[in-house]
Amino acid sequence: MTHGLRWLALVLLCGTLGACGGGSDSTPECSMDNPAALAQSSWPKFRHDVQNTGAVANAAVAANPGKLRWVFPPLDQPPKRSIAASPVLNAGESLIYIGSTDGSLYALHTADGTQSTTFNFATNAPITGTALAAVRDGGDAIFVGAGNGILYGLTSTGSPQATYWNPAPGGFVSAATSIGGDGIVFAASLSGVVIGVCPNGIDRFVLSTASIQSSPALDATGTLYFGADDHLLHVVGYNYHYNAALQYWSVSASAAIVTAPVIDLQTNSVYISDVGGHVYKVLITRGSPDPAFQFAPPVGPIRSSPALAGGRLYFGSDDGYLYAIDKLSGQLAWAFPTGAAIRSSPAVATNGSQAPIVVVGSDDGHVYFVRDDGTSPTQLISVPIGSSVQSSPAIGSDGTVYVGADDGRVYAIGAPRS
Repeated sequence: MTHGLRWLALVLLCGTLGACGGGSDSTPECSMDNPAALAQSSWPKFRHDVQNTGAVANAAVAANPGKLRWVFPPLDQPPKRSIAASPVLNAGESLIYIGSTDGSLYALHTADGTQSTTFNFATNAPITGTALAAVRDGGDAIFVGAGNGILYGLTSTGSPQATYWNPAPGGFVSAATSIGGDGIVFAASLSGVVIGVCPNGIDRFVLSTASIQSSPALDATGTLYFGADDHLLHVVGYNYHYNAALQYWSVSASAAIVTAPVIDLQTNSVYISDVGGHVYKVLITRGSPDPAFQFAPPVGPIRSSPALAGGRLYFGSDDGYLYAIDKLSGQLAWAFPTGAAIRSSPAVATNGSQAPIVVVGSDDGHVYFVRDDGTSPTQLISVPIGSSVQSSPAIGSDGTVYVGADDGRVYAIGAPRS
């Protein structure tokens, strides 16, 4: 694996789109006023948080796992089109938002799975990327990309959030969006364009690289990490004064990186996996691989983004196994077999000193609840869905697990509410 420092030229749209100051009176400019903030819910974005850990402290998942609370649409009604996107929970957790290949973004009541009558949004292109649930002016602010190359910013009714939305990174936006503490929203597309968008919907910066399916992660400084089809982990920062993005450094993997990087703030490191079946730990301060971390031999192609909980990474593979490996050494702790490829990214519920519970979907049509008992996994239950599950589970604060499926339905799994 090689590493090199590379400064990339930015494709700035200062004059054309008004991303920078100093334009004419008719040119819209970036405004940092009234930024949205990530919703304070149990699961507001893909992989739970901006570091993409995919883990949440929640003991309630262990209570009656596997009981089906509701299905949308109900089984006696026709399904929607395939749902590969993952659900997110709004502030207060009264709604989940989830996209479909039919071009709709659905807002569903968590209590019973009924569709909100006050939120309505549909486009003419598939939505396979996971939305981001934020808050602005006391209400839901939702960000989601679509197959038409547009990043949509929506209010709680599904209307555009600001005058100049919606920015267009171009190409299919299948990666999930993220948001910085300053309200800058980040999106990436299959055309290889990465954008940072101001709170009023004007591009702060535009950066071009190779095709991107990897959902960006952010560290404590606001630096952006994402993988691409060029086999590289890209690490990008941006300069507020010049409205410019700079690639600080990059690290090469063995193959395309389609999964989301996960950042470990405790050790100041980032983990990446690739479709060559390799996993790497990269030291952020050095911009190079950690020589103490060796994951070998490679497994099947990895399209399941790793989750980080306690001292372990959890991820699925096309070979049908869910893996747990040590985060410091890369040593395999255990491998749990399912009946088909795992493209769903696992969600992990932790509870202090108790064993973590890993929830993941499989192409075999099941959602698995697996307890990590140290040297071996214990299957608590597998919930039959009936079709492939590419969607990644989201965990509510009451322990309910929400997930979409290729059959065009959304499932809520967990203990029924009283």
